[in-house]
Amino acid sequence: MRQGARLPVGKLPPRLLESLLASCPIPKSSRVVLGPRLGEDAAVIDWGNRYLVAKTDPITFTAERLGWYAVNVNANDVATLGARPRWFLATLLLPERRTTPELVRRIFRDALRACRALGVTLCGGHTEVTAGLDRPVL
Repeated sequence: MRQGARLPVGKLPPRLLESLLASCPIPKSSRVVLGPRLGEDAAVIDWGNRYLVAKTDPITFTAERLGWYAVNVNANDVATLGARPRWFLATLLLPERRTTPELVRRIFRDALRACRALGVTLCGGHTEVTAGLDRPVL
C-alpha cells in the first residue's frame, strides 16, 4: 500500500497490521502466553495456576441490539479459546445530537440481558457522547 493511500472501510489490510504488530514485542517476563498477531482476537495471560483470556471487539456493523451483539461477540471469542466468559468491560461511544436517554437505556438493557444469559458480569467501562459518529459503537 502506497504512502498516503486511503484505507477502505473494514479490517486493516493484513500486511499493514502485521507490520504494526511486529513493532509490539512481548517481553518473555510479561506472562503473555498468546499476544497480538494476525488472526487472533484475544490474548491469554498466565496467572500462575490459571490463565486469563482477555478480549475486546467493538460492534460497528449494526446499531440494533448493540448491547446483545457486543456481549455475545466478545464472549464467543473468549469461548473459542476454551475459556469461560466471566466479565465484560464496555466502552460505549454515542453520536452527538442523536443520542437520547432511551437509546442509552436500550443498549444497557440489551447488554445486561446478554450478560445474565451467559453468566457474565458487566464489571466496568466508559460511556461518552462524542463527535464524528453516525451511530453508537460498543
